[in-house]
Order: sequence, then C-alpha cells, then structure tokens
Amino acid sequence: MINSFRTIAAIMDPVRPPTGIKELAKRHRWIDQASPDNLPQPLSFRSIAFRHSEPENAARFLSYNTMLPVVFDLPYNSKTLMILLDKLKWDMPKLVEKLGIDFQKFYQRGLFELGKKFLSEECDMDWLAEVLGVWQKIQGFIDDCLNFSTGGIWEEITDWAEVTIDMVLDEAGIENPFEVIEEHFLDVTQFILDYLGWDPWTLTVNLGIGIAEIISSWAGEEIKDPFHIPGEDELPERASEIGEALKEPLNITGKYAYGIKPLSYSIMALCEVFSPDSQARLMTGQTDITPCLGPGIGKETLQGSGLFQMVNGYQVSEQKMMSFKKRCGDQFDIECWANKGVLLTRIDVGCGVIDLFSTHLYWGNNIFTMLCEALKISEEEQLTPAEKAAVRKSQLEELKEFFNKNHPKNSPNVAILTGDFNINGSKPEGMAEYNTLKTTIEALGLRDEWSYQRQFFPKDDPNKADPGYTDGPDKEASNIRNDDLFFQDPAPEKEKEYRFDYIFLEKPRHEHAFNVDISRIRRRHFMRPKQKGKFMSDHMGLDATLIFSAR
Repeated sequence: MINSFRTIAAIMDPVRPPTGIKELAKRHRWIDQASPDNLPQPLSFRSIAFRHSEPENAARFLSYNTMLPVVFDLPYNSKTLMILLDKLKWDMPKLVEKLGIDFQKFYQRGLFELGKKFLSEECDMDWLAEVLGVWQKIQGFIDDCLNFSTGGIWEEITDWAEVTIDMVLDEAGIENPFEVIEEHFLDVTQFILDYLGWDPWTLTVNLGIGIAEIISSWAGEEIKDPFHIPGEDELPERASEIGEALKEPLNITGKYAYGIKPLSYSIMALCEVFSPDSQARLMTGQTDITPCLGPGIGKETLQGSGLFQMVNGYQVSEQKMMSFKKRCGDQFDIECWANKGVLLTRIDVGCGVIDLFSTHLYWGNNIFTMLCEALKISEEEQLTPAEKAAVRKSQLEELKEFFNKNHPKNSPNVAILTGDFNINGSKPEGMAEYNTLKTTIEALGLRDEWSYQRQFFPKDDPNKADPGYTDGPDKEASNIRNDDLFFQDPAPEKEKEYRFDYIFLEKPRHEHAFNVDISRIRRRHFMRPKQKGKFMSDHMGLDATLIFSAR
C-alpha cells in the first residue's frame, strides 16, 4: 500500500513536491472544486492516501507528435503549375532559368524523344492531325519546336504521313503558330510529358522533401533540400528509436521519491504515425500492446490521419473515429491530402472506463509556399493566419459535435482529450485563438491541465507562469534536467517556441464511476541516442501519471 506522504507528494509532483496536506490536496481532483481553495471538508491525509492505495492503478500517460510522416504521390498537372507561376509572375522559361537548366537543351531532349515515338507509330494522317493539329490548338508550337530542335525530323514525319504544315494549321484554324506559344506553353509541356510517360509534377511530401526533389529529378540538376530538419534521419530509423524509448520504465525522480516503482507507458496518444511500418516499429518488443488507429486514407486523400494510440496492459472495449469535413484552406494546401480527424478509444482501467479522444488539427503547409522556399525566393503565404485559424475553428466545431455524441453529460466514463492542436497557448499573438479553444473545451466539461495545475503554486513561484512550450526541442537542448529525461520547468523564454500540444481532462462529476487524478505534466525530450543534441521529433512529449481510484 502506497500511503507515505512523501511518496504521494513525489508522485503528484516530482519537480516540486507539496510540503503540506492542504497543498497536496490541491493537486488532486475533487468534485465541485471550482477553485484551488475549494477543498472537501473536513480534509484529511487519509482521504488523499485512499486514492493511492492500489499501485497497479497508476498509469504512465504520454501525448506526443512523433513526426513520422510518409511519402505519398500528389498528382499534378500543367494547370496547377500555371497558377503557381502566375503567382510568382513567372513563365516557364524563367522557372527553368531559375533552376539553372538549359532551356533549349531540355526541350530538345523531350521533343526529340517525342519525334522518335511518332516515327515508330503505325499511324495515318487523321491520327497525326489529331495529335499535332487539333489538340487544344497547340500544334503550331509543336511544329515550330520540332522543326527547330530535332534537325529535320518534322520533314521526315510530314513526308511519311503525307501531311503538310498548312494542312495541320488549317485544320486547327491557326494562321500564326507563334500566337499560341504563350497561351498554350504549359499545355504543350504537359502533353509532351504525358506522351513520354513522364511525371514531373509528382509532389513528394515528407515534411521537407517536396517540390524541390521533383523538379530536381525532372531537370537532372541537384537542388539542395531546404526542408530537412538537422539531425533528423528519415524513416525507419526514428520510428525504431521512439519505439525503444517508449518501452523504457521511467523513474519518478525527486527529493522524496522513495520506493516508487518505475512505470512504463500504459496509455500513449501519438500523432503523425502514418505508415504500418512505423506503427509496427513503435510496438516492437511490447507483447501486451493494443494498437488503435485513427481514420485511414479517405476517398479524396492520399494518407490517413496519423492518429495512433497504444494501450499497454489495459483492455480496449471500443474504438470510434471521425474525419474532419473541413480539412484545409484551399486546393494547394498539402493538408488537403491527409485525412485528419478524431480517434476515440474506450479503455477499461479496472475501476472505470477512460474515453480517450486524440486529434491533430490543421496547421497549413501551402504547396506554393514550399515551391517558393525550394527556389529560395520570398513570397507571402497564400493563406493568412486568420484563414488558417478559421479552418481550425471549423474543426473544433466538428470535434465538439463528435465528443458530445459519444460522451454524454451523464456518462460514467471520464474523458481525456489530447493531441497537437496547432493553436498557440503560450504567446500573446496566439492567445485569441487559444481563448476560443479554451471556451470550446470548457463547454465540453474539460479543462487545460497544464494551466490548471499551475494555479496551485504560490504567486512568487516561477512555475506558476510556465508557458509550457512543446515545439522546437532543439532550441531548449541546454535546459534538459540532469537527473531524468525531461526539460527543466519553468521553460525559458523563447521567441519562436509555442505550446501546441495539450492534455484536457474532464472535470470530476457525480456521475463518474471513479476518480482520475493526474500528476504534474512534464515535457519529455526524446533525444536521439547516437546524435548528441538532436531529437526524434520537432515536438516534445507531454508525460504524466494518471491515478485511478474507486469511489
């Protein structure tokens, strides 16, 4: 039986253990506790210790954006490129010039191959006229390019097929072929590439390997990838490293941590775990894991939600999920192609059931912006911060509807909502949107545990105003505690760091079948084992201990 004051205090806060009964009581969750001082009366250590009488009902909990994206193919065409170039106020020759490619050499290559294919086909005048004569009235330009760049192949084709330039132009209603060059330039490009079976407009999305790689492979010229996160090897190495880290029992450390059994993670709510291979690597060596998957690839998407929960040692009684109807801001947003949504897992913890909701809201990674970055040019984002916020607000409404449908107010289960919300809760410029999030969450009967816990600290305690940054662990590498796997609290002020990741826990209600208490939330760093100062993700994990007790 765990009933030592020092032990319980260290469980609830390994960094700054409470030193008095009243302070320790504030760290626990009491029904109708509207404020830190609204504690049950009479208050006794016995009532607190009762909640810690069963050690097996203490579960290590982790919420973590793993940054394990997948590579998927995004179909592109000349129309998309035309819009991108128009926004840059460029034409195709300028794009090719920007890439350092010999424009004439490129078209000579393509059109020569096209000419050879024409000569190898058994065709008649009607077929050739259709290909070169009437296809969107672009044959004049093809005629000009073939005649110029292939050294007489056009003459061979026309002699063999008994068709003349005049016949083709008359059929197409074109008097001057040069008039169609600018108008149909991109259509000609796409036609040639389609005919040759080339696909230069495939967009490879891998959190930083995008358009630059595609243009590079198409052009035969190396373009340095501008998106690679320093020290972050691509899959599958990081997935295996994270899987190993998730298996390790974590000691509760602190001045009063006497006799506390190290706990491995029992409940893990992860984001950006898209591939079956990554999922398998995260579970390697864990025999009692129940994997829970969020929405998979949808009809209009090329990858799933990336939501992945792992439950270790508890029974999962039910799973439900929902895909967001509002996925992105416009058709050029990469997140149009991911089936983001919400995953609900019901977990039987012995004395009751946890309804665990996890999600990953919209961020916005515009294809056009990526192209500008790849070409090292400056350009304003196509989507404004307000437009991105509007997408997240819409998703919050969908989340609220899904939550209310599956977790009614009279449910005996206790709800937890967690994930990467991409809403900044630590900087003034993001607080307006955070307040919208907070209003939505409170309407569901939940509360932000990071902020809630900190109101228990004395006014002069620096932990009270800890912003809780969760992105950019590399910027805080010097602030890792010496005695454990966590960043120091409070976090130092950083200009470019934000709090995007949250744990929202339902307020205690009389209808609940059991009690759920939560320890101080700490920020897990997940450092690469063989690369000093490098991390497994661009996010920090949120680590806490959940304590379940019967009423």
